[in-house]
Amino acid sequence: MSVDRAGNNRNKAKSIGSISGSKTLGDRIGGADKHDFYRFTLNNSSSFKSSLNGLKANADLHLLNQAGQVLQKSTRKGKSSESIAATLGAGTYFIRVQSRDRKATKYKLSLSSVPISSIPTSSITVINPNGGNSLTKGNGYSLSWNDNIDENVRIDLFKGGIYSSNITPSTPSNGSYYWTVPTPIANGSDYQIRISSTSNPSLGDYSDTTFSIAPVPTPALALVRDIYPGIVGSDPDGFTVFNNALYFQADDGTSGNELWRVDGSGTAALVRDIFPGIGSSNPEGFTVFNNALYFQANDFSNGTELWRVDSSGTAALVSNINPAPGGGPFAGGSSAPHGFTVFNNALYFTANDGTNGFELWKLDNSGTAALVGVINPSIFGGPNSLTVFNNALYFQVDDGTTGIELWKLDSSGTVAQVSDINPGFLSSDPFNFTVFNNALYFAASDRTNGRELWRVDSLGGVARVSDINPGSDSSYPNRFSVFNNDLYFYASDGTTGFELWKVDSSGAVALVKDINPGSGSSNPFAFTDPNNALVFNNALYFSAKDGTNGTELWKVDSSGTAALVRVVNPGSDRSDLGHFTVFNNSLYFSTGLELWKVDSSGTAARVSNINSRGRVEEDFTEFNNALYFQASRGGGRELWRFSDI
Repeated sequence: MSVDRAGNNRNKAKSIGSISGSKTLGDRIGGADKHDFYRFTLNNSSSFKSSLNGLKANADLHLLNQAGQVLQKSTRKGKSSESIAATLGAGTYFIRVQSRDRKATKYKLSLSSVPISSIPTSSITVINPNGGNSLTKGNGYSLSWNDNIDENVRIDLFKGGIYSSNITPSTPSNGSYYWTVPTPIANGSDYQIRISSTSNPSLGDYSDTTFSIAPVPTPALALVRDIYPGIVGSDPDGFTVFNNALYFQADDGTSGNELWRVDGSGTAALVRDIFPGIGSSNPEGFTVFNNALYFQANDFSNGTELWRVDSSGTAALVSNINPAPGGGPFAGGSSAPHGFTVFNNALYFTANDGTNGFELWKLDNSGTAALVGVINPSIFGGPNSLTVFNNALYFQVDDGTTGIELWKLDSSGTVAQVSDINPGFLSSDPFNFTVFNNALYFAASDRTNGRELWRVDSLGGVARVSDINPGSDSSYPNRFSVFNNDLYFYASDGTTGFELWKVDSSGAVALVKDINPGSGSSNPFAFTDPNNALVFNNALYFSAKDGTNGTELWKVDSSGTAALVRVVNPGSDRSDLGHFTVFNNSLYFSTGLELWKVDSSGTAARVSNINSRGRVEEDFTEFNNALYFQASRGGGRELWRFSDI
């Protein structure tokens, strides 16, 4: 086990002394180790930079001041490197490396500072709105500015160059103030704001040119709430509808990544600061069971354990499965429950009680959590990909002897291996379990044919369906989608590249279309988003690349014919299509930059322009007659909604 060299909170942060020039450190993060803290000092006002590189899993980089306030945050997705640059005064600061993935990763942390020879004279500069903007009554906006003063600032509204009203008499000079435009205010295109020092009123700045205040439009695309005002963003994620509310996790910059919800009126609010202060409880795995919403979260005292929101909306700890002493996110005591799946009137999941390692657990109707059985007596292993089929719960697990193989829990509660597909200690690693035509399909690897398509039939028999890439090479079947009594997926036969295939109701396997002719791959459905293909209006929509148009919108119709629907981004550049969701009799999807839809006639068109710097990100979820999702408009990722009225 790797030694954790960094501290797990600010009090235990690893001190790296004064930064003058450059320093580079290395460590490892992930799994139970969610945070690494480093403390450093600057002896002079300096231009400071930090980068996080060499990632094999998702991790974020945060810069905090001595009080624990997040000054800057880099939160790129996946394995991308993170970077921060800031001008800082002399003092003590913290760097936080935060894991966003259960998978552990090594990292290289680089820090550098260059002293600033002189401090500039006091100044305030309005950033937004600075002219040409259009603000809508009733909507909230982040007013932003740059300053180098310590005292509070005052913000006033001017119309036609004449004082109109006071927005706030005093607010901290932190560069951002959230303002909801009052509905009684007059419409107009001649507004400006002035931001000034509360102790020196002559020190201030106006918007460079005028902006507009417009009436409330017919509801369509709207920011629900700027939870983390400014350019950082709250990164809302994990949207789940429960009890007439939309639950999710988000970071408001003060309470860390915590549990939030949107109620029936459309108001977003923090449910509970489970990990008090700036620390994050990182709630995830939201699953509805027995009139409650279950998830994992870390409250610092008990580690990452099983929590729930009941029908009254109250969040509480359900069970401290791993009661090891010490508490905290990294001092042990975390059972890290995950893989929540409802089966046979119980909630099943994988957890670590500190004695048996990761094993299969269940929560019954009374709310009692219990260990189902010990499959692997070592601390390793752990059931994954829990899937209900034919009155049994199937999953993959390593029992310590036969490798990662196919197992099941039957309705009587008995756990047993279904098949040792790759005999001996080697693993077949079955995954992508999908129920189709009274059988359970999945990808697995035996010792002879590589990773190919397999299935469990209704009698429990396990067999390879087809050796798509003949011999020991693998076809890597993936992204299964059921449509029109066929099972579609992508695979490579070793000749045509990764293309669209299907299994029909008779069990026959065939290539649907070589979309990117020859050895090139069209990579249909090839995104990390699980909603990368979706059935709508008697057709299966997906993304694919034909070698000419880049990754664009395709469909398979009821006859089984695959065809290009629309070129969203002309040329060979990828449109980054994904996150398909049916809402209000249309198929909505993201191009990465904007929101698009396919209507009932099959016509694809852009729905709304977030703006030229915007991004429509992910997690489309229907709630209360609106489509909620994560997007950005020239700043951080926040919670948006679209209502097709």
